[in-house]
Amino acid sequence: MDKNVSVYKEDKIIVRENKVTPYMCYVMEGSVALYLNYKTKDELLLGICGKGKVFSEMGMLNASPSLYTAVAITDNTTILEITQENFVEFIKKRPESAIGIMKQMSKINTLLKQSVDMLMEELMDKVDAQQRTKELRANIAKYSVRGIQSYMDERK
Repeated sequence: MDKNVSVYKEDKIIVRENKVTPYMCYVMEGSVALYLNYKTKDELLLGICGKGKVFSEMGMLNASPSLYTAVAITDNTTILEITQENFVEFIKKRPESAIGIMKQMSKINTLLKQSVDMLMEELMDKVDAQQRTKELRANIAKYSVRGIQSYMDERK
């Protein structure tokens, strides 16, 4: 079997969150679940990669730590490890995969942008709320001073 091919049993970790994996994983057989905060109370399933899908591309491209943990969810999950050195060879053997990889990466970028946009909107709502709170407090203080002045004027 090819030295860049690994076979995983169900529930085996393939890639760990926050660890550098210097290759992209191409799913040849089986399925892989991608999790944030794997095995914690904050665990979140990001998605499932089946045959023909890739993950851990950022590790291959720029040696970035993984954003998620990848776990085999089927027995005999077969992964081809694609390094920068064998990427061109991979594309030559599977040219149809190049477009699929690019589409998948584009989709991920689109989802990330949507997430950032939603976060920015939420932050702006909070900033607006804080600003309104500051304005309200200023007005309360201003009206309190007026009230105290009126009270003091009435006592004269």
